[in-house]
Amino acid sequence: MSIDEWVILIIFLTTYILIFSEKISRTTAALTGAMVSMGYGIHRGFIVESDALLFIKFDVIILLMSMMIMVNILLDTGFFGYVAVKLTQMSNGNVGHLIIFLGLGTAFLSMIVDNVTTIILLIPVTIEISKKLEMNPVPFLLSEAILSNVGGVGTMIGDPPNIIIASYSELTFNDFLFHLLPPVLVSGFLIVLLIRFLYKDWICQGNNCMGTLLTLDPDREITDPITMRNTLMILTVVFSLFVFHDFLGVSPAFIAISGAGATLLVNYYDPEKVLKNVEWSVLIFFASLFILVGAMDAVGFMEDLANWTLDIAGENELIAVVIILWMTAVITAFMDNIPFTAAIAPVIVYIGDIGEMNIEPLWWAVALGVGFGGNATPIGSSAGLITVGISSKFGYDITMKEWLKIGLPSSIISLSIATVFIVLFWDFYS
Repeated sequence: MSIDEWVILIIFLTTYILIFSEKISRTTAALTGAMVSMGYGIHRGFIVESDALLFIKFDVIILLMSMMIMVNILLDTGFFGYVAVKLTQMSNGNVGHLIIFLGLGTAFLSMIVDNVTTIILLIPVTIEISKKLEMNPVPFLLSEAILSNVGGVGTMIGDPPNIIIASYSELTFNDFLFHLLPPVLVSGFLIVLLIRFLYKDWICQGNNCMGTLLTLDPDREITDPITMRNTLMILTVVFSLFVFHDFLGVSPAFIAISGAGATLLVNYYDPEKVLKNVEWSVLIFFASLFILVGAMDAVGFMEDLANWTLDIAGENELIAVVIILWMTAVITAFMDNIPFTAAIAPVIVYIGDIGEMNIEPLWWAVALGVGFGGNATPIGSSAGLITVGISSKFGYDITMKEWLKIGLPSSIISLSIATVFIVLFWDFYS
């Protein structure tokens, strides 16, 4: 490698170490690394200032921002509190049913709204339910975190790594749905069985505590039924258009921002109010990661890494895909899957440019690997980190041992299912 490649690589790794150390905000770390790499590139002449805008995948930023706007408006209506109480009452007084309903409800919402947003919205509600039951909420929270990651893998918009993959590839919303949803459904079913088995003693202890929640009126959670109805209708249209976006010739980002505009217009909603609640730090974090990766690409590092990957993979594409599936899973067990996906996506693009391998199955391997592998530890996904962080603020610490008890076997089960699907249906995935 050249001197410039080594310098950019050192900046890149230092930035990622700071992100994972959590000594400073990950947004601050990513933005600082992006600016330092840009500054060095401009000084050395392999980057110009305008490249920063070219590196950023604005379709990803617009898609995330638009979904945040619609979800924040829906949050103000009390919809998620209504869902939580409704799911509780569907359990019919059985804690075992409740933990499944909350987990599966989280998984379903994570397919429509990204899993990070889903977790942020549902954890406070879950903790409130647990307080009313006088039960330890950790099993509830863990099942929601695990199943939010699993469910999020099933659609293009459900998991931030999938959104990144979509921005680098030519894969459509339906491609993600058809290739990823089947292993997600099978994995989700098996993980539900695992949860029931691992927490059977806790479930038995809590089955006599459900009476108070069964008397709650879910309709009282709704504070603005008209806005809720309008927003849900628009979200339904947006999701439907996602399915047909390739046929319509428009991007998911355009559909999402149109939906956000329609939600503000129909509900006469104050844009300043909702924009204050948009997670701008998350958007800046994504933009900074794109600049970091763009600098790595500009200096030639990604091309070298692509050639090295091809040498490792050899001539058997199926074996190469399975190796990448498990390799990405192991790596993302120890680092947040969002920055890792942002780093590996350009490598796959280069492999495709070299033309020695069909890269479509590689995209599926990465999507499944980072999504399922991120469940193994609490630091493997943003949803996991947020779950641990928020629960700690409420006074409920989730230990590494407690997480590994459910997260590690869930990850292994999901990855095994993904491997079986890829091997048995190789023609479909390739």
